[in-house]
Amino acid sequence: MEGRAMRTHLFTLVLASVMGAAGWAFAAREQATQPASNAQALKIAIIDSRLFTTENGIQQLLQQMRQTDESFRDRLAALQRLQQQIQSLQRELQTQWANLTPQAREQKQDELEELQNRYQRENEDFQRDYERAMRRATDPIRERIFTFLASYAQARQIQLVLDHAVLSQAGAISYFDPALDITRDFIAEYNRAHPVGR
Repeated sequence: MEGRAMRTHLFTLVLASVMGAAGWAFAAREQATQPASNAQALKIAIIDSRLFTTENGIQQLLQQMRQTDESFRDRLAALQRLQQQIQSLQRELQTQWANLTPQAREQKQDELEELQNRYQRENEDFQRDYERAMRRATDPIRERIFTFLASYAQARQIQLVLDHAVLSQAGAISYFDPALDITRDFIAEYNRAHPVGR
């Protein structure tokens, strides 16, 4: 996995832990304490947490992700160079195989295996460290988002908020009225209340 593909994969992994596997469903406390006779029709909203990390998403979250990315840039570049070395040696073995002595073949194969093992170790270390750093950087914002979502929903008398990203991944949603989608409004409200730098 290299460059942008690796970062996209890592963002996906991190985003899953940032947003929580169970999704954003919750019930407002006030509704739980009302007697059954006063119960109103359940007001449901849909939010798509995947949009939190798009260009027009939650800016605090994006800022922390970019800073984490930047802090791992040199290690990612070193991994990419190592991967290029492996590919170069593989090409060399393929093109020169017939001209190499058995001893030279064995030496190059050993060198290739050593590079591949090193890449695997360093890549695993990189992913573990990157994911840990990303969680550390984004967990406080995740908590802030959860808290803000609760107050946002309560202010609009919304009793249940479902995460479209989680439901789609689980195959648990086939249709919803687009009017239920609060994602863009929620992001705009959050960014207004929590501008970057605060």
